[in-house]
Formats: sequence, C-alpha cells, structure tokens
Amino acid sequence: MTGRLRLGRPAPTRWVALGLGVLLAGCAGSTPGSPGAEGGEPTGPPSAEPLALECGLSVVDGGQEVVRYCGAGAARVTVPGGSYDAEGAECRQRGEFVTANFGTNYSNDEAAQGQYVGLLLGGVPGAGASPAKVRLAGLEVTVGGKRQQVAAATATARLTGDRLEGTVSGRVGEDAVSIEFHCTTA
Repeated sequence: MTGRLRLGRPAPTRWVALGLGVLLAGCAGSTPGSPGAEGGEPTGPPSAEPLALECGLSVVDGGQEVVRYCGAGAARVTVPGGSYDAEGAECRQRGEFVTANFGTNYSNDEAAQGQYVGLLLGGVPGAGASPAKVRLAGLEVTVGGKRQQVAAATATARLTGDRLEGTVSGRVGEDAVSIEFHCTTA
C-alpha cells in the first residue's frame, strides 16, 4: 500500500480511494509536515502561519478549499525527530469501509499547513474483538504542511460501539512512520 504522508497544518480533505473511485470530503482538524532525508526534519519551504478556521469547509484566498475536522478524536504521527498531533476528527462507517479524517486538509498541497491524516479502512472488526490487521484502501498524511508518499503501509483497527481506534505503520524513504488514531463514528 502506498499513500501520501503530509506533515503540516490544517488542510481540506479529498479522498480518491484507489480502485474504488470514491470521493470523500470532510470537515475538521490540522496536518503535519514531512520528514527529511536526514534527522527526520520537515523538508521544503517553511509553512505559513496557521489560518484561524471554523469547523467544516472554508474557502480561503485564491479559492483554496480547507476542511477542518472538529469532532471527537485525534491522530498522532510519529517520525524520526518528533511527533505531530492532528486534533479533531470525522469518522464514518460506510458499508464495509470506515473513513477517518483528522486535523485540517488543504486542497492545494503548496499552501498546506499543519497536520492531517485521512484513512479509508476495510474489514474493521467490531465490538469484543481485539485490534486486527485491516485493509488500508486509502492513506493521506500531512505533517508540518508537507505531503509525502508513505510506502509499505499496514493498519490495525477495531470498532467498539461507536469508537474506532487503531494504528498505521509504514515508511517514508528510509524512515519509519507510525500513526495512532481514535475517533467516534457517526
């Protein structure tokens, strides 16, 4: 599974699940930047100061769409050199899949800020089950305003009542990346 790791601030969320052709849009949170080749520091130009955004969809300068997720939940992205929190969530069960969006998602990668994590999970076990390996059908991560490719990603998760919790692990270049997440599903 290959996804995009985006390390930075709030960004609007759009998902096109590979092989599913599903477009998902949400409202909330913030996104982190990407680790560099040395020392895990974010690469690229510095991110702009975070925008003060309302929950949900906002349209900012130049017509860029930004979605800030504000529901119960959070994701923590850990890369060499530190951890980044994407606060706020929107998680929904849609048939056999669960969509989970954390932080803030920007439609324009070049202007992204903060932290964002977006997941599309299939086969999530229900109440009473231990966390188990699930199908990771979509993954997008932004840390420090930078979006990067996450390779060899795997996920574990479970639903207990309306609470989704789990982990994702993968690689950005030679660096290990891990994500812990939890949210309340609608």
